[in-house]
Amino acid sequence: MNHEQIKELLSAFSNGELGNTQQEFIEEHLRSCPECVSELSQFNNVRDELTSLRSLPVPESIKGAIMAQITARQTSRFTFNMFRPALAAFALLVALGIPIAMMFTSGDSFSAIA
Repeated sequence: MNHEQIKELLSAFSNGELGNTQQEFIEEHLRSCPECVSELSQFNNVRDELTSLRSLPVPESIKGAIMAQITARQTSRFTFNMFRPALAAFALLVALGIPIAMMFTSGDSFSAIA
């Protein structure tokens, strides 16, 4: 692995998402690369800060607003899903009806000419 490939994997390394072989390559690289050590330290700091946010309480006003939006979206999806079979049937009727209507209209015009 080269330096750029290792830099791309530092976030995953920080989160413990890599297999043993990749971890070993990165650990070896870190022994001789202060730039990657610094970048890994930044990833670790961000991860730790984000993890600490889990312990903060969520204000009820925000929680209520989020839950209301989720409920509204679920309701609108339910309404669309409820009418989906009717829309499919209508589309099928239109798709079949146009050629049938064209057959009847084209037949009338030929009989009028003859």
